[in-house]
Amino acid sequence: MLKINLKNKKSFLKNLKGELEMKKLIKKGIVFALALFILTPVSILFAACGETISKVSTFDELVQALGGTSDIVQLTNDIDVTSEIFVNRKVTLDLNGKTLSNSKDLWNLKTNQFSLIGSGENGDLTITGNGRIVAKKDDCYGVDARDGGKLVIENTEIIGNVTAVYSYEGDVEIRSGTFSIEQLSENFGHKLLINLYDQNRDAGKTTLKVYGGTYVGFDPANPMENGYKLLPEGYTSTLVDEATNTYKVTMS
Repeated sequence: MLKINLKNKKSFLKNLKGELEMKKLIKKGIVFALALFILTPVSILFAACGETISKVSTFDELVQALGGTSDIVQLTNDIDVTSEIFVNRKVTLDLNGKTLSNSKDLWNLKTNQFSLIGSGENGDLTITGNGRIVAKKDDCYGVDARDGGKLVIENTEIIGNVTAVYSYEGDVEIRSGTFSIEQLSENFGHKLLINLYDQNRDAGKTTLKVYGGTYVGFDPANPMENGYKLLPEGYTSTLVDEATNTYKVTMS
């Protein structure tokens, strides 16, 4: 049995009380930390890894987030695009299995609206996430790069009109995905499915390279009018569906 000197009784009781209070605080701290870990949103978890994420469910939220500072913008709902979105910074758009589409016409040459979303000046946009970008039939393109913007596409289905992916002035890389058009060009059919602006292409102001993906009615291995090749060295295009004239690009 522990013997306590009466002279030191008050001091002992004071120390004992302090230790008990400290243990309570530590216990509460552990419980709070566990609760915080369980309830922490994905954005904070990503921040711990050096990246931040914004989750969006509406068009206004999407525009705001793409113009903000988050490294990743992730869709939580299908979103109806009411005007072309221009991206002017480095960001990843994670479609998260959702769809971007437009229910009203967007095409407007007066305001330079070609597509649902474009990478513009200072833009460095990566689109990924196994989702879809679907343009309203007989309206606009799917996506574009302009004003020196960079655009990378992977794991995305893009359906456009005349053109699904357009590189007007910038650099586009297609790494994977599925690409098709609803409205065909009157003069070129499916030949403009993946396209560059001729004048800027010839001047070396725009590029478009295909490293993968599936293309309905279009063979990316065929050189363009001025001999421009979409496929880099070491990549090949294979016919995978004769009925729809669909090609798939893989490494040789």
